[in-house]
Amino acid sequence: MKLLIGIPVLDNVNWRFFLYTTTQVARLAKEYDIAFCTPNRCSIDRARQMCVEAAFKEEADYLLFIDDDTILPLDAVKTLLPLLEPEDVISASGVSFQRGHPYMPMVYKFKDFDFSDRTTANQLVPPFPLEPFEVSANGMGVSLLKVKLLKEIPEPCFGRDGPGTEDFYFYCKASLKKFKSLVHPKVTALHMGEPMLIGPENADGLRSLSVSSMIPAKFLSEEDGGRAHVCEMEVPDVD
Repeated sequence: MKLLIGIPVLDNVNWRFFLYTTTQVARLAKEYDIAFCTPNRCSIDRARQMCVEAAFKEEADYLLFIDDDTILPLDAVKTLLPLLEPEDVISASGVSFQRGHPYMPMVYKFKDFDFSDRTTANQLVPPFPLEPFEVSANGMGVSLLKVKLLKEIPEPCFGRDGPGTEDFYFYCKASLKKFKSLVHPKVTALHMGEPMLIGPENADGLRSLSVSSMIPAKFLSEEDGGRAHVCEMEVPDVD
């Protein structure tokens, strides 16, 4: 099995990234045929698309994204890989928290997985299901993608749609092809905020420190599917 590791890189990468990632990649190299794509100093959507194109060229089976401000969890690939066994699953990801206020997990689920109505941000919050669950979109700091399904998405896989982010652009296209995306709650990435690591152990506390500045939010007891809690955040008008 061939694995292409895509790492979009900016300057001044924190030393902790190299310390943890080097040892993780060394372990992966013992089990898989490894190739790399590390685009430097370009827009994130273009960097991710370059990694996709490299995966095609290298004839890789899977593409692993590791962002340069994210610490890859131990055994992440081994844990995520089985989630891609169903033919219609294109993406298997870990949980990553925002590295700045409000320190929310970057995991989203729209009603009926419908991308056509995104006026309300349905952002899943802990407690998550104990088992892997389907999402509409997620942050791609640690994401494993099935390359043969990437080839079925009209080019480019990654881009920008107005103010939207490159990951929502991708997941919207994947949804149109009826592909599924899963998140494994036990694969918890650490986002390197300054001057700390942001994860499930401290995100709630950090959020409460500046709760007075939060956009008014309503936490629902259950999401429509009954599989996780949801935070419905109102989007304020911008003059």
